[in-house]
Amino acid sequence: MVAVFGPFGCKDGRIDVVSLTQRGSMLAVGLRERVPAPGTMECMAIFETFRLLTVPKAALHKPYPTRATVTLARA
Repeated sequence: MVAVFGPFGCKDGRIDVVSLTQRGSMLAVGLRERVPAPGTMECMAIFETFRLLTVPKAALHKPYPTRATVTLARA
């Protein structure tokens, strides 16, 4: 299980997990922010949100990850 915390607030629904890669004992999580659909509105609040990602053990190899890095790309 990996927990990702960020100040995404109202735009949390536009944040997608696009990659999950193991590099040695590090797990790299890639996120991408989608732009809002034309003509839509969303609130401007900024507050902490979180995601819990379940990673099957079969998808990992030894040494198992003990740390994670997260990057955010904006579309």
